[in-house]
Amino acid sequence: MVSLGQIMEKEQQCSDWGLRPLSPAQIKYAAEDALCARRLFLYFVADLVTQLDPLICDNHIWGPWLVRERPRDQLMFLQESNVLAAVEALGLGSKDGFLPLPAENTPSAVLVKTVALVIHSPESDPSYVAVVIDITRTINMTQLTQSMCISHESHIALASNADLLHVFGYGRGCIGPVGLRQQCQVTIILDTALMDMEVIYCGAGTLGRVVALSPRALMDVKSDCIFVCSHAVSQ
Repeated sequence: MVSLGQIMEKEQQCSDWGLRPLSPAQIKYAAEDALCARRLFLYFVADLVTQLDPLICDNHIWGPWLVRERPRDQLMFLQESNVLAAVEALGLGSKDGFLPLPAENTPSAVLVKTVALVIHSPESDPSYVAVVIDITRTINMTQLTQSMCISHESHIALASNADLLHVFGYGRGCIGPVGLRQQCQVTIILDTALMDMEVIYCGAGTLGRVVALSPRALMDVKSDCIFVCSHAVSQ
């Protein structure tokens, strides 16, 4: 309770809760305890629901069970087989392009990371971005914001665990630019520094595994379900 800003008197901690009737101070303390438990519940399920208003307005006791048992929360992360199916469907390669992590970069090939981001805007639903950059570099958030014309009122954050599961489809360290669960909802941004590479080694749905893709071929994909662009976003 103290961590949530609630005051707890020492005598209430030590009082005998087995005696009845409860004192007014004990009843007040029990009500505050229930309030804190409810606030903790809303905090821990924030990633599991798309809209918190119904939970905030509805105090019935079934809330925790209803949230935990929603069918959308029974999803499993996608696997390498899903990335392979997408790579083949888009004409970007075959099973031969799936490899263990390379030991090091070469002049014509580089290991990359795909960073899953969410853009929260006060005027619209969240939008999703997957930024592909050299694994040794970091994202320049100022350049990313400017290149995507993101307003000052919007907020960019790393994808939550719920977003990784339900939108991107893969856990951290396994994400690549293709084979995403909601591919149509995610904008893929390739750092311009990668465009001169013959091959980029991308996440392949499984830790320790990559898929070799051509950045030029990825840019040239003709599909209504994938949108790829290139901006200078690394530093």
